Amino acid sequence: IPALNLDDLLGVLTRGVSEFKAGARSLLGVPTSTTQMADLMMPTSTGKIKKLLMTTNGRGADASYLNVLRTLAENMPDTQFTILATGKSTRERIEGVLAEMKDDGRIQDISRFKVVDAGSNFSIWAQDSILVQGNTFIAPDRMWYPGYGDRDVAQLAADANPGFQAIEFHGMYVDGGNEIASPEYLFVGSDALKFAASQMSSFPMQEYVINGMHLVGIPGETKEDLARRIIETRFPSQKLVIIGSENPNGAMEQPGFHIDMAVSMLGNDLKTRRPVAVVGDPSMAKRLIIQAKERDPQGYQRAVDEIKSKLSSPAEDPLQDLQDAADERYQERFDDVAKTLKEEGFIVDRIPHLGTERLAHRAPWITYNNMLLDEDRIFMPVFGLPALDNAAKAVYEKRGYNVVPVDMVTISSLEGAINCITKVLEREIAA
Repeated sequence: IPALNLDDLLGVLTRGVSEFKAGARSLLGVPTSTTQMADLMMPTSTGKIKKLLMTTNGRGADASYLNVLRTLAENMPDTQFTILATGKSTRERIEGVLAEMKDDGRIQDISRFKVVDAGSNFSIWAQDSILVQGNTFIAPDRMWYPGYGDRDVAQLAADANPGFQAIEFHGMYVDGGNEIASPEYLFVGSDALKFAASQMSSFPMQEYVINGMHLVGIPGETKEDLARRIIETRFPSQKLVIIGSENPNGAMEQPGFHIDMAVSMLGNDLKTRRPVAVVGDPSMAKRLIIQAKERDPQGYQRAVDEIKSKLSSPAEDPLQDLQDAADERYQERFDDVAKTLKEEGFIVDRIPHLGTERLAHRAPWITYNNMLLDEDRIFMPVFGLPALDNAAKAVYEKRGYNVVPVDMVTISSLEGAINCITKVLEREIAA
């Protein structure tokens, strides 16, 4: 990185003022809004959610999606919601659900829900379309879903929330679902670096202006290393940890197509003050399913039938297919991540996990990592499998969280869960 010029110096001074304000608020014991944390990727591990974004379309606003909205709306009474809807009928359907909830006394202030008919067709995956840094919504470089207007989500969210701005950032090849963060750490999936390398056609002549700093490619530097430096420069206050491990051929592999499906971060352990991470464990899920089937075959079959009733084209036995897909290398990917995080100083808890892209629509993606944390509550996916659901709940309760269950069978069969269909725009983080 070359020596600072005047623009660079102004950038450093601007960040310094922001950091001083945030530090002063912390010293006074005043909760700090993430809008004041200009160097951070939005933390997923801590804080009270002040603003939340959801996106949907006519197909997405089905019963399962609306039930998730009902659960969040009722259990987050102080949160302001922005819901980007496709078309008048979708907007009216959502507004009708909210009006019914107000009439039933389940919500009090309906004005905190802003439902916008933005004139575009959106996917339900709000998480992927936007990165949040301070009061800035970033539209990253990514593969956008064909036929959907998700590229515009960052700008539409900013238009609906005064005080925020939206930018496009060339060189930030990170899907929102392929990162999770705490105030101290930023986890990014290894696929983000591989995708960046495939997109850097003019490397190494690329130049980026990041937070007022000029960043250029260095001769001899790999494209993946430049991508890493771009992320580290954009989010300098968080230590970057790449989530993935080498397969037998030497190629990096993530434990899931997005890491928020397989890994989550919690607050620090109360006794040791060490950070806590939760990593999926396919072997745990398989063991619990086998035990449940042996102990109560009829109850197991009822659970399978209930799951199948919620899927568009279910497999004959979705749970068996999920177990069959979890081969030795599948397990290794999760174990490698757990090992890496332990070496980073994390306390690592394991949680049941089974899922694969090969079974989309035919089986739920059983992920308890893809949750939404709001202060001392965790909105956790459940799948109607008590052996797994209760084991996952115990992991979070052990860490002091109150678990709010959210049925995710239908949505997770589309390869996402509750973190995927939401995006936190602002948190309040205690000192």
